[in-house]
Amino acid sequence: MKRQIRQFSSLFVAFLLVFPIFSTYSEILSCHTPSEFCALFEEESLYQQDTLLIFDIDDTLIVSNNPVLRSSSLDTLINIISDTLSISQKEAFHLIEVWAAKTSQRLGSGELVFSELTHLIEKCQKKGVTSLALTQVDVNLNVEVSPLEPVDRRVEDLSCLGISFSHTDNKTVPLFHPSLSPPLPQMKQGVILTGPHNKGRVILALLRHLPFHPQRIFFFDDRRENLESVENQLVNTDIHFTGVHFDYVMKNLCPIDLSSVQQTAQEIISWQTGSAM
Repeated sequence: MKRQIRQFSSLFVAFLLVFPIFSTYSEILSCHTPSEFCALFEEESLYQQDTLLIFDIDDTLIVSNNPVLRSSSLDTLINIISDTLSISQKEAFHLIEVWAAKTSQRLGSGELVFSELTHLIEKCQKKGVTSLALTQVDVNLNVEVSPLEPVDRRVEDLSCLGISFSHTDNKTVPLFHPSLSPPLPQMKQGVILTGPHNKGRVILALLRHLPFHPQRIFFFDDRRENLESVENQLVNTDIHFTGVHFDYVMKNLCPIDLSSVQQTAQEIISWQTGSAM
């Protein structure tokens, strides 16, 4: 494992030498294992005071206890429900969120993807590096599932596992940007909910609310399309963007058991049908 870490670390150092810390160059790195993830945090260049670290939550920091609600299995579940009920994928995902919350299987509840994550984030914070979490969650979900605001639930999900970004605002702040229409993204205690917006545009909105202008952004996400959306939005800025595609959960912790996915889909459809009667 140490050899693997050194190899990945050497590649990362070479990348930084070719593309200096204040370059506007952007790149998306592939990261397949927890050891490769940890190797990134061995580089002192990650801890510059003008660096911003952003972590996706689901399947990057937290993995659901229910395998059906993880990455590719969740995608298949959304497709089945969307096709069966003749609704959009967005509506199908919202239905799954409501069902999961009301049956105590919250999409965000679960366990750390790997145990060292808590230490890595704490290390960044102790060195004064601004670190935030970003996740795609319906900002209006609270009306149907809980007296807690959605952003408070995500803060709680992380806190229960020892992760906190509470060095930032303790109140819910809407993130405004000319390209965004309501409902606006929300941020509280360092946790950002995108609502219906893509992550690239949400990060542009975030930049207007930060007390400093980052020269470099590291963004960790399990879905490459999210990294690409951020890369595309930052292309005309002076910010050096490094996206880290962390696909460990997708490739190792969520093999698709189609029968289980179909069974869960039927449960949700029956639950929805019964609720509507």
